[in-house]
Amino acid sequence: MKIKLPYGISNFADIVEQNYLYIDRTKYIEILETEIADKYILFIRPRRFGKSLFVSVLDYYYNIKYKDKFEKLFGKYYIGKNPTPLKNSYLVLRFNFSGINTETKESTYNGFLDKVKVSVKSFLNMYENILKINQEDKNQILENKTPESIIDNLFELVKTKTEKKIYILIDEYDHFANELISFNLTDFYKIVTQNGFVRKFYETIKIGTKSVVDRIFITGVTPITLDSLTSGFNIKSNLSTEKMLNEMLGFTHLEVKNLIEQIISECPMLTPDEILNEMIDNYDGYLFNEEATERVFNSDMVLYYLKNFKECEKPRKLLDSNIASDYNKIKRLFNIKNYENNYKVLNDLVREDYVVGRIVDEFSLEKRFDTNDLISLLYYTGIITIKESELDGIRFQIPNYVIKELYYQYFVDILSEKSQYEIDTSKISSAIRNMAKYGDITELVKLVEELLQSLSSRDLIKFDEKYVKLIFITYIMMSDLYFVHSEEEVNYGYKDITCIGRDVYGVQNHFIFELKYIKKSEEEMLFEKKSHEAEEQLKRYRIKRNVKGQIHKFGLIFVGPECKKIIRI
Repeated sequence: MKIKLPYGISNFADIVEQNYLYIDRTKYIEILETEIADKYILFIRPRRFGKSLFVSVLDYYYNIKYKDKFEKLFGKYYIGKNPTPLKNSYLVLRFNFSGINTETKESTYNGFLDKVKVSVKSFLNMYENILKINQEDKNQILENKTPESIIDNLFELVKTKTEKKIYILIDEYDHFANELISFNLTDFYKIVTQNGFVRKFYETIKIGTKSVVDRIFITGVTPITLDSLTSGFNIKSNLSTEKMLNEMLGFTHLEVKNLIEQIISECPMLTPDEILNEMIDNYDGYLFNEEATERVFNSDMVLYYLKNFKECEKPRKLLDSNIASDYNKIKRLFNIKNYENNYKVLNDLVREDYVVGRIVDEFSLEKRFDTNDLISLLYYTGIITIKESELDGIRFQIPNYVIKELYYQYFVDILSEKSQYEIDTSKISSAIRNMAKYGDITELVKLVEELLQSLSSRDLIKFDEKYVKLIFITYIMMSDLYFVHSEEEVNYGYKDITCIGRDVYGVQNHFIFELKYIKKSEEEMLFEKKSHEAEEQLKRYRIKRNVKGQIHKFGLIFVGPECKKIIRI
């Protein structure tokens, strides 16, 4: 039977009842409840990592309303065989704060209020028999004018009607706040900090923990909102970097390999390892604790790829446009507070492929926003991830190829804005097609020169080889025709750029580039030396992968922003 992949499906009951694939994460219910045992949990993961599905699992597991469906929903999974004492024992109050219009302070408030009303109305309808209430009782609560008064009245009702406790689930708690902080920090302060309505909402929930609220589980992408509410909601435990929860969301290598084996079981020309290696490059690499050993895949990216694996053909597009749109919104985070300082972090990361810093648990936007704050934001949002410990800090890296594509593109977009040079994507596409069809790089080199010359004329960058390489790589990445690898290691050094044509497009011209940069003042002294070095290096370089077609090796000697010599081996 063909495997049904639940791409875009976040309702646990739908997945189970309609026989979609579910990779069992229910053992973490036991870990959270009995081993960690914190009652008020904040758990942060990047976008599209399965957070909403896990919230749905918690809902169906703890909700007293689904007690009769326990065996059907959980019987074949870990928690069904090892139930915890608290299963199906709560009234579950569930919120989702995505999709709020943040255009104005008023629209943000009204959107938040509407979300609260929808959740409370659903709660009242679900438990009307337990609470023994009628429509008039519901209306008395829903007619309150503020989010905190609605919640406060709800808690009072529950307290007087039942001994059952409430489990609060909050998904996408920070969605609207992340948009505000990047383009309207003033409104963010007003609604989240001081006496803002968001702070009052969480203060009311905190008060509720003294009576009817027993447990809380909150998910989002960043800890900014709650960390601005510390005085109003200082009961939370941020478990986002807890070692034993490193693999709670996302997929492990073994899980992905098992999926691949099922998907390509009728494809004799493909091997699981071949597909796995491609997916490791594109979607893997996330680590959420520096002592953890298992890196995990972005689950939605994996499901997208495998869902589009049809008739034994690998998908052409590596990244779903919906996922790309989500990650592109993160770019606005670079506008927070000190743009120039943030730009320096961005600059360092694309030049060096890593950055060193510390993970910040609490942000203080009212006072400052320093380098470690930005690095932490990039980490929480999935733009960078943990590589390894480094003395008292952590070395972070870009996790995988598709994120690097987005990140590099953003950096070049910034350069083009600064230089007032409009990048013509159609010309870039044409240049890459010439590479793929004819092995001709002339047009591409010319386009790289044009951007470099525009930057140079405005003294916007301090030229060196890394900038030239960065722009070269980004332009090639703007096409789907090639996988581009930077500083790929060989036993005698590192190749500057390796371009492997994607077989799904039938590309059979592959490239190795060695770039040399010389200052104009040093041209006479270094030109021949650098040219000779490039030629000797290219003679030794090989492509480690098995590829069909021809391998072209080029040395590009740049003097300032101009490519003065092209060496072909």
